[in-house]
Amino acid sequence: MDKNNIKRVRNILSGDYTGKTLTSIGYKKKDEKYVEGDVWEENGKKWTIKNGIKRNITKLDNVRHVVRMPLTCPSCHNIMRKRLDKKMWNLRGKCFDCVIIEDTEKIKDGSFKKYEKEVISKNMNSYLNQVKDFFEDYLDKLDSKHFVTEQGDIEDWQSGFSKKQLKEMFSTQLKEFKEKVDEYKNLENKDE
Repeated sequence: MDKNNIKRVRNILSGDYTGKTLTSIGYKKKDEKYVEGDVWEENGKKWTIKNGIKRNITKLDNVRHVVRMPLTCPSCHNIMRKRLDKKMWNLRGKCFDCVIIEDTEKIKDGSFKKYEKEVISKNMNSYLNQVKDFFEDYLDKLDSKHFVTEQGDIEDWQSGFSKKQLKEMFSTQLKEFKEKVDEYKNLENKDE
């Protein structure tokens, strides 16, 4: 361990997290002392001190906090270590056991069918939007007639249909799918 590392360790142990280990000549920086939990901006970046270490605060910190699965379920406070706990955490924000209990209660009071149809119709609409985006992207790339494969090869593709014909075909198929989704929703409303 060299001299600077030893100084750094001494500074951390004494609670001086921003203490200097090197002496520089010709440049004098504004000397500000920050303590645990302080948030400040420096050179266009936000910084904080957590556990004695200076850390950059990024835009994705909040997303990481939401996505990261906790050790215990927020509902029942049991440890989440089962294989399906991670899946249920991502889908419903609870452990697998809490989801089973919640769904059982919905079955008992008769609201599960409505919930099930609501989830299915949301999935159908999501799928419909994905297909729509894919087709619009395909039509945008259709003019180039050149496609790059996963291996990096450039292929020339010619379709037997014009762009207008493809739009019409897609519109009719999209309309049919929307009608089926609406039929399903109407079926959902009749069951209530």
